[in-house]
Amino acid sequence: MISKTKPNELQLTRVYDAPVRAVWDAWTVQEQVEKWWGPRGFTITTHSKDLRAGGTWRYTMHGPDGVDYPNVTRYHVVEPYQKLVYDHGGTDDRPPLFRVTVTFHETNGKTTMHMTFALATPEAAAETAKFIKQVGGNSTWDRLAEHLDQATAGKQSFVINRTFEAPIARVFEMWTNAEHLAKWLPPAGSALRFLRSEIAPARARSSSSPASTAPCTCAPSTSPSSHPTASSTRSSSSTRASSRRRLRAPSSGRRCCEPRCCSPQRRPTARG
Repeated sequence: MISKTKPNELQLTRVYDAPVRAVWDAWTVQEQVEKWWGPRGFTITTHSKDLRAGGTWRYTMHGPDGVDYPNVTRYHVVEPYQKLVYDHGGTDDRPPLFRVTVTFHETNGKTTMHMTFALATPEAAAETAKFIKQVGGNSTWDRLAEHLDQATAGKQSFVINRTFEAPIARVFEMWTNAEHLAKWLPPAGSALRFLRSEIAPARARSSSSPASTAPCTCAPSTSPSSHPTASSTRSSSSTRASSRRRLRAPSSGRRCCEPRCCSPQRRPTARG
């Protein structure tokens, strides 16, 4: 989340599960930075990169709508594994939009990255914060986390990191109360209605226990994997919330996605 300290500055802090050397390389090695720089949907083409005080990085950002954005980044401070200071958003014919200071600090194998964006006026800072939100600029740092997962651990991930101006109890309620969850979990233009929900730790069923006799409530489906669920996207803080729903029993010709509760051989039988 972008926050403010001074009226003309924006602040951002992220913690990455990677050593500082890996984070520094992701920022400074051309082949790596091209894999994550910019909001989701953007790509970049580097024309030249001279990583030193007084050097420049010339590149073009390609937007998902086909619009190109030429950029010339000018470096003022380059302290390996510790600090970068550069001007962002300018070209040879246009002054930079703001100056960025980035610091890196490693603790127990994790790296804290702190960024300060300094603008000319408080009004310019407010407009920049608004623009960053509109274009999904914060996803740039999610993409960096995903790149680091791939580069350091060889795993693919999808990261969403958000900070909310609300107490943790309130945020937890939004995740675990079905009434609240239905209002924000579906994509824009979609709706979600819970027929039944139980958001609680899973309870293991004994292997000797009889199969569930609850009626199957699944919707028409073509494969067992299509059992409808309402679940959260994994966030970088590993917070998860999920609820499983059952729909009304299928009519003739429909396939059940929970065969254990509909299949005749799984129903309990009376024994003499």
